[in-house]
Amino acid sequence: GGGVNLDGRTLTAASFVYEDVFYHDLFTQCKSFIKKMMDGFETKKRPANVYGFNNWYYAYGNSSYEKIIEDTLLLEKLTIGLSNRPYMVIDDGWSVNPCSGPWEANVKFKDMKRLALEIKSHNVKPGIWFRPLKDLSGDLKAYRHPLNPELFDLSQPEVIERIKQDVRRFVDWGYELIKFDFVTVDVYLKYGFQMNESLCDQGWRFKDNHFTNAEMLLNLYKAIREAAPKAVLIGCNAIPHLSAGIVELNRVGDDTSGIEWNRTLKYGVNSLAFRMMQNGIFYAIDGDCVGITGKIDWKQNKEWLRLLSWSGTPLFVSIDPLCCTEEIENDLKHAFQINGERNLTCIPTDWLENNLPTQWEIKGEIKTFHWNVDENINW
Repeated sequence: GGGVNLDGRTLTAASFVYEDVFYHDLFTQCKSFIKKMMDGFETKKRPANVYGFNNWYYAYGNSSYEKIIEDTLLLEKLTIGLSNRPYMVIDDGWSVNPCSGPWEANVKFKDMKRLALEIKSHNVKPGIWFRPLKDLSGDLKAYRHPLNPELFDLSQPEVIERIKQDVRRFVDWGYELIKFDFVTVDVYLKYGFQMNESLCDQGWRFKDNHFTNAEMLLNLYKAIREAAPKAVLIGCNAIPHLSAGIVELNRVGDDTSGIEWNRTLKYGVNSLAFRMMQNGIFYAIDGDCVGITGKIDWKQNKEWLRLLSWSGTPLFVSIDPLCCTEEIENDLKHAFQINGERNLTCIPTDWLENNLPTQWEIKGEIKTFHWNVDENINW
C-alpha cells in the first residue's frame, strides 16, 4: 500500500520468458511454456498421487475427535487393498478459535497428537489445516497488521519464527500433510476478485518496508517448507508463481461446495480445466473437494468425482457418513482406485469454446462429462 525502501539494493521486478506459440494444439504448447518458466526450479513432487478425505465440505467446522475417527474408519474401508495410502485431512474446527489461532486443540478434539496416532493405526495418513497469519491470542502485540490487529505483520522475523514453531508442532504431533490457508488475503486484505483497481488499499505498509509483499510471502512459504521438510504442503490462497517449487499441491480455485452445485462448477470444474496445464510442473493442482452431503444430486456430483479421479490431480472427498449409500461407496472405491494410477493424463479438448469443458482426452480416449449447467452462473 506504500512505497518500498530498497535501502540501496537493486530489485529484479520480473524476468521475461517468451517463445512463439501457434494456435494448433495450444494446450500442449502452453504446458511446454510453463515448463520453460520453471527452468532452474525443481518441482516438489510426491512418489504417489495424494488423495483421501477432507472433512470441511460436510462438517463445515462442526467436528470432533470422534467424528474424525469415524471418517477415518470409512476412508480405511474404501481404500482396502490400495498400496498408496490416503490422507485424512482435518480442516478448520479443531483449534480453540474458529478459523484462527492460537493453534491448540479445543475441547472437542482434546489431544491432536493422540488423534494423529489413532489415524495412523488405521493405515491412513493424518493431515491438518491452519491459517498461519490470523491469531486471537493477544501474543506478539507489537507485530500486528497495521490495518487489522487480528492478523500478524508478515514483515517481522518474530512472526515468521512463531509460524515455524506452529508448523514444527504439527510435525511433532505426527501430521504428514499441512494445508496452510488465507495467506494472500491476510496480507492484502482483499481476495483476487476484489483487486480490479488495486492490489490493496493505498497508503499503509508493514512495520519493515524494506521488502515487497511478494518477497515477504515467498519468505513465508519457504519458512513453512523449512519447518516441515518431509510433510506434504498444500498452499491455499497462495500466489501460484511464488509457491511453485515449494509446495507439492496448490489449491487453484475458490471453495467448491457440498451444498451449491453451481459453486462446484465455477470453482472446481472451471478451475481444474484452465489450470490443468500447470499440473505436475508448478506443483500438483488441487481442484478442491467433492462435497457429499445429500444436498447435491449424486448424478451431478458423481461427474465431478469421475473427472477428478481420471485427472491425475489430487482427489479429496468430504462425505457425511450418514449419506454414504452403497452406490456412493462403490463409486468412491472405484474413483480412489483410478486416481492411484501413475502417469494419468487428462486434457480438456473443448476448453477454448466452453467455460465448463465437457470433452476430456484421458489416456488417448475422449470421455464426455455432463454438467447440467445452470445458465445463471456468473462468470
